[in-house]
Parts: sequence; C-alpha cells; structure tokens
Amino acid sequence: MGVQDKVCIITGGGSGIGRSAALMLAQQGAKIALVGRTAAKVEAVRDEIAAGGGEAMAFGLNVADIDGVRDMTRQTLDAYGRIDVLVNNAGHSSQHRRILTTPPEEIRAVIDSNLVGMMYCTQAALPTMIEAGEGTVLNVASLAGVNTSYLGGMIYSTVKAAVIHFTKFLTFELHNTGVRASVLIPGEVDTPIMD
Repeated sequence: MGVQDKVCIITGGGSGIGRSAALMLAQQGAKIALVGRTAAKVEAVRDEIAAGGGEAMAFGLNVADIDGVRDMTRQTLDAYGRIDVLVNNAGHSSQHRRILTTPPEEIRAVIDSNLVGMMYCTQAALPTMIEAGEGTVLNVASLAGVNTSYLGGMIYSTVKAAVIHFTKFLTFELHNTGVRASVLIPGEVDTPIMD
C-alpha cells in the first residue's frame, strides 16, 4: 500500500516508534496527525516533518481523554477530509514490575494509555474509514504481551496481551468492511520507554 497523500493519525508520535513512523510516512508523502501527551514533543516532530517538505498537525493530548480524542479526530477530518491510517502507538510502562509492588495509580495509567486510549482513538476514526470502505488500524503491542517476563512487568504485559486480543476482535468485527486491523508485536526497542 502506497501512502502518498494518505492521512495518518499516529498516537505516541512525539518519540520512539511513533516519531520514527511519522517521519518515515511523511517522507513517503503521507499527511500526518501527531498525537502525544507532551505538546512540545509532537510539535517538534511536526516542525521536523514540515522542514523536510511534509505536512503534519500536532495535538497535545492524552488519548484516554475521550473528548480530546473526538476533537482531534474532527480537526483532522476538517483539515484533510478523511482518515486512512490510524497507528495506535501511545503508551508507557510502569516503574514497577510485580503485582504486589505496582501501585493502583500506575495500573490505571498503563491501562488508560495503552488500551483505553487505543479503543477511544479506534472508535473515533473507524466511522469515516467504514464509510469510505477502506482504511487501516495498526495497533502497537509488544512481545511482552506474548511471553511473560519480569522485563515487561505485570501490568504492561497484561495490557499488551489485551491489545493483541483487541486487534483480533477488530479483525473479526470489520470483516467485509474494507477496513483492516493489524497488530505489531516488537521485542525490546531502544526508545524512551526503556528508561
């Protein structure tokens, strides 16, 4: 699939996998809507894309904020008229790795950023894709969601396993719509999440 003039929303677009994907897709002619919790980071990537002759928008928001996600989706549609690709990449890990040491606020934050936000963004982007009869939802999981280990940790591993299952459900539900869902399951990647 070529991406020339395709509209791509990339969550977690301020660093790591999201930033790299945004730069690569923009270089290939895609129009990018960058989403990230830290506005300055996604704005810097937007400016980097623009400096290279590409086109991008930046949204500083937490993907677990349903109203913010809906507003970002509306603004993207107003600017570009459609959404072709949604890369659900936003997420972070817990500082703690075991069930008895992981505090409730870290459990909630990891679930919200890695799973709830993914569901919200998918709900917001899908109607326009289904109406167009085409589109791609790419969910970024982790090998930690397949193989249990202390490296991934309890909550991160559990949530990434849910991301894999969520993608399987999307594939089932979107059958015969022209919209496809895929999951990326990388191993360790040298990104800020490893810090």
